[in-house]
Amino acid sequence: MRFVPAALPAVALGAWLLKYIDPVIVTWISSLFLVSNLFLLFTKNDVTDTEEPSNWAIAGIGFLAGLLSGITGAVGLVFNGFYLQSGLTKQEIVATRAANEILLHLVKLVLYIHLGLFSLEAFGVGCIIALAAVLSSLATRYILPYVSENTFRVVGYIAMTASGIGLFSQSTIEIIRERKPSVELVKVEQGFEARLMWAQVRRTFELESYKELSLERSVAFEDLPNGLQPNVQKLISGADKVTIEEVFGWRRHHYEVAVYNDGKEKKYKVHSSLG
Repeated sequence: MRFVPAALPAVALGAWLLKYIDPVIVTWISSLFLVSNLFLLFTKNDVTDTEEPSNWAIAGIGFLAGLLSGITGAVGLVFNGFYLQSGLTKQEIVATRAANEILLHLVKLVLYIHLGLFSLEAFGVGCIIALAAVLSSLATRYILPYVSENTFRVVGYIAMTASGIGLFSQSTIEIIRERKPSVELVKVEQGFEARLMWAQVRRTFELESYKELSLERSVAFEDLPNGLQPNVQKLISGADKVTIEEVFGWRRHHYEVAVYNDGKEKKYKVHSSLG
């Protein structure tokens, strides 16, 4: 019960962050962590060498597990190493993981429905996965008595590594084919800009006057706050081309509207109102 109290609010935070974070990025980073467990295969895996982690460590792992679970959907194997190093027996690991993940997935189901992220297709896939998990748990019940503690741990690390390799390949292909990332460094009048294209959306890191860093991202007119749209519409009316960027800097937040007419550019900074 030390794992779940920290994990539950983190699940809600992770589900909310789905609006702002591309899950494939989290999956790609998680895959690197899983692959890193390859080195543990060449170390001694003796259950007597492990000790129970502190309450703070369990709460921290619970929070991370909940957060990543809320974003990517399932991260059981990512935290397999924590269970394997916690001093639990193989039966306790299987039971603890099952109890924790059932509770987290029930909470996520409610959250996804509330946030409008639920679909019948996803529900169908989830039912199939849940059925497979139940059958796997039943089979494990009869197999575990014949598997030694050390062998159980070696198999666990192998599963983490293999899963990491698969996730790395899958997420890398998805990033290249669908997100089409690109990075460009250009010199501008006031300093330098690093322009990142991700899923056809441009995000710009700009170093203005060689001292102040800001983050810019391209937005559509429809994404502007409703209170700004009428004023911006007046600026862009009849323009040959228009670009709108949201700018985040130290203690500042505004929008930049670039209007192009006859090959000439004019920029406007737009805050809550046009002065």
